[in-house]
Amino acid sequence: MHARLRELTRYWVALARGIRGFRLHTPVDDEQLAAVSLFSITGADMKHVERELRERHHVHVKYRCVGPIEGLRVSPHVYTRKSELLRFVAALEHVVGQH
Repeated sequence: MHARLRELTRYWVALARGIRGFRLHTPVDDEQLAAVSLFSITGADMKHVERELRERHHVHVKYRCVGPIEGLRVSPHVYTRKSELLRFVAALEHVVGQH
């Protein structure tokens, strides 16, 4: 199960790395990685990004502020399909204006 969660997380992160300003705050090369990761987009209002993803694209991520770091938490389920993660990254690109 943990291997599947690592695979899904690494999959969407690899796709999202092409988004200008993408910053991952969770190390994905760690074998302790599961499904929860935190990212931000430099210069983007992450609360706005969360709202747009939810309301316009029906993608559920969670805004988090941890000390000086604010971003969105992504946590795929073991049954999440890669096509759903591809749709998430496409929606993220659209919201941050890179479509």
